[in-house]
Formats: sequence, C-alpha cells, structure tokens
Amino acid sequence: MPVDPENRKWAGVTPVQQVDLNDPIAVLEARDQHLRQEWVEVMKTKIIREKLVRCYKREGVNHVDNCTHLVEAYVDRLKRGGIKSWRQFNREQQQAQAEH
Repeated sequence: MPVDPENRKWAGVTPVQQVDLNDPIAVLEARDQHLRQEWVEVMKTKIIREKLVRCYKREGVNHVDNCTHLVEAYVDRLKRGGIKSWRQFNREQQQAQAEH
C-alpha cells in the first residue's frame, strides 16, 4: 500500500481477522498492516524503557519513588508479550475458519 506523502498515513486495509485467505493480495496487505502495528507496539515499549533508564540515572537514590509510573507502564507492556508471528496468527485464523 502506498503512503500518502502529505500526511504519512497508510491507507486502511481489511483487518487480519476478516481477510479471505483465498485472496493472496488481501492476505499480504493484512499481514503488512499487522506487522506494522506490532512494530509500533514494540517501539512504544522501547521508548518507555529508554525513559525509565533516564529516570533511574536522573533520580539516583530517589528512583523508587519518582520512576514508579514508568516501571508499571514497562512491566504492563512486557506482560502483553512481544510480536506475535504471522505464521502463528495465520494458523489460528485457518483453524477458526475450519471450525465454522
């Protein structure tokens, strides 16, 4: 999918859960969108971690009191898990369609 150079937004595609697995173009576009979304979440986690490291260095012995909000946000993101592989996601989709 091309990027609109004016505002740098990707055109919307059908969500992965609703893609017809027999349409290879739609599957590839949905996969690309899924991967972009996963990478955005990973980058958000990295940003929180970087802020946490800076907070630890800046606050010194007071980091326990002053960096708690960042620790909670970082741990919450880590509990969500990392990138879910496309193959695993695709396998789950095929199993769900086979059950119907």
